[in-house]
Amino acid sequence: EHSSAICCGVFMLRRCSTFISLALSTRTTSSRAFAHARIEAERRATMSSDLKKPTLGYWNVRGLGAQLRYMLRSVHVEALLDLYFVGIVDEATSSRAFAHARIEAERRATMSSDLKKPTLGYWNVRGLGAQLRYMLRYCGVDFEQELYDQVFDDAAEGYERWNRDEWFSVKFKKGLDFPNLPYFIDGDVRLTQSSAIARYICAKYKPDLAGSNPAEVGAAAMLEGKLSDLNSALDKIAFFPDGTRERLQEKMKEGLAPLHEYLGDKQFLLGDHVTFVDFVLFEMIEKAQDAHIYDGTFFEAADLPRFAAYHAAVAALPNMMSAEERAKQGYFNGWRAKLGGAGEDMYRKYKKLDEPAAKAGAAGGDGW
Repeated sequence: EHSSAICCGVFMLRRCSTFISLALSTRTTSSRAFAHARIEAERRATMSSDLKKPTLGYWNVRGLGAQLRYMLRSVHVEALLDLYFVGIVDEATSSRAFAHARIEAERRATMSSDLKKPTLGYWNVRGLGAQLRYMLRYCGVDFEQELYDQVFDDAAEGYERWNRDEWFSVKFKKGLDFPNLPYFIDGDVRLTQSSAIARYICAKYKPDLAGSNPAEVGAAAMLEGKLSDLNSALDKIAFFPDGTRERLQEKMKEGLAPLHEYLGDKQFLLGDHVTFVDFVLFEMIEKAQDAHIYDGTFFEAADLPRFAAYHAAVAALPNMMSAEERAKQGYFNGWRAKLGGAGEDMYRKYKKLDEPAAKAGAAGGDGW
């Protein structure tokens, strides 16, 4: 009768501690109550670890209870179920206990995958992973990370000096249709490609992050493509031997100037509400401010002053990583990058080459 009140409790408190109790009055009330008490005592004795979990009680039918179960599942609340049967207790005690145990086992089996935290896998650097971490944090998602290091091997030659066996040893064991980094595993959902992962995060946790109407959805996709093109152009400079800091500065200013004009006086790229591309642009600005490009002078040196307030607005979003947390993500580019990564010259300067191979990622963002 009060399912709407329970609905409010589930959404507002994310806990369902209200217990609905319905009773039938029959000629066998005393014996039924005694039998139910005994069954309940046995159930609680074997489930002592679950006693603090919220309990939902209802008849053993769908009825008004189904919608409440769906709601509890949607907010990842693991609740106990007290299901009541209609029948002659004296003749059905054993079958009731068995049925209750079976239903409880089935419930736990179906909920186990929902309660497991999603996993984001990527290299132990910022790269394409940072923007996805920001999105998950903003959405309030409790997630795990699987981070892969590269090992510097001075005995090897050229490209192979950065050994990637830590990732390659598990690459084809994750059940991914197209194995790559980053990847995102959420129950039976297994995705690669950063754009696909970003859209999945939006769809599942905050649909408006992808845009609140068709025009915004299209604009967000357009901006994402623009930023992806810029990132590829920057990588072609940062990862190659002839790349220079001056060329990165020139390309960064050239690529971000149109976005600066597009932003105008808006708080975020599409207005007064954040979308997933704001996290992509935010990380691009973080990269521009890094020592390997503008070294903290980006807003003034590139003459793009409105980005300063924009960067501050995104940094102030709920659950956003602090500056210290962002720095701990490591290098902006992969270890092989001459600029924004470890780079062989940098490694030789700070490490003795006669030492055993060491993980470059162990140094972190500030370790060099």
